[in-house]
Amino acid sequence: MDGFFTNTDYDEQEWSFGDLTVRGRTSNAASTDYDLTGQVPWPALTVLGHWLASDHGATIVRGRSCLELGAGTGITGILAAAQACTSLTLTDHNSYVVELLEQNIELNENLYLHMSETPTAVELDWEDPPPEPSVLHL
Repeated sequence: MDGFFTNTDYDEQEWSFGDLTVRGRTSNAASTDYDLTGQVPWPALTVLGHWLASDHGATIVRGRSCLELGAGTGITGILAAAQACTSLTLTDHNSYVVELLEQNIELNENLYLHMSETPTAVELDWEDPPPEPSVLHL
């Protein structure tokens, strides 16, 4: 069944939050099958994105290690990286979505030139956590 319910034919989009613009590949479907909801940007992206782009949001993440659980497209995590967090790990439970995260990390490499390491994407199943915190770059 692998691949039967999947669609990795993504569209590229841009989201602007004040002076920051994040690019990402996403599914153009309103929803997806096979629990691939991570391929679709959720409406909360707009609210969280504008908050992260604000001075207050930047203050919260600046200089900190950030971990996004269930990152989906990774747009909000990438925005946190653009606001000067020191490290970023994006996680999702599905390997297809983790591949999408890797693509979106690559699309936005200009936003985290200040970081010593490129953000990472990690497959994380909450029912089977990684054996070591280092897997999540903590």
